[in-house]
Amino acid sequence: MSEVKSIEQIVSIIEKKIMFTLMEELPDPSCPRKRDQNKWKKDQVKKTLAARLGHPGMGITIQI
Repeated sequence: MSEVKSIEQIVSIIEKKIMFTLMEELPDPSCPRKRDQNKWKKDQVKKTLAARLGHPGMGITIQI
């Protein structure tokens, strides 16, 4: 039988998958300059994803 998961459990699963995908698509480079660029790109991906997941007018703020 399928176990009923709480909202918190589902959020945790989704968060882990997102973080895994970020690590897979944007692995940490060894060069310090490229690390800064990589961190910026990850931040931009998170901001864009948060904007797409948010619903305008709902008053939801997503902090990264």
